Amino acid sequence: MEQVSLLHIRSRGHVIAYQIPSDSEPGVYRTVTPSWCSCPGFFYRRHCKHVDMVTDYVTTRRQPLPASIVNDGLQRMVDQKKADIFERFRY
Repeated sequence: MEQVSLLHIRSRGHVIAYQIPSDSEPGVYRTVTPSWCSCPGFFYRRHCKHVDMVTDYVTTRRQPLPASIVNDGLQRMVDQKKADIFERFRY
C-alpha cells in the first residue's frame, strides 16, 4: 500500500473518519471510514482503494501512544484543571 497523508476528522476527541487526497481530482479530498468512502467508485462498486488505505492504516500502522506521553498529557490536564479551579476562587 502506498504511503499517503491522512487528515483526521474528529468528534469529541475521537477519530471518526479520514480525508485522503484524490488522485484523479487535484485539490479534492475523499472522506473515508473503514466501511465507507465519498468517491464515485465506492458508490458504483461498494469498495475502493481509499477504504483499503484507511483499513490498512487503522489495523496495522496505528500504534498506541507510549505510556510516558499519555501520563505527561494527563498530568498537564490535571494541572490545568487545578489552575482553573484556583483562579475561580481568587479574589
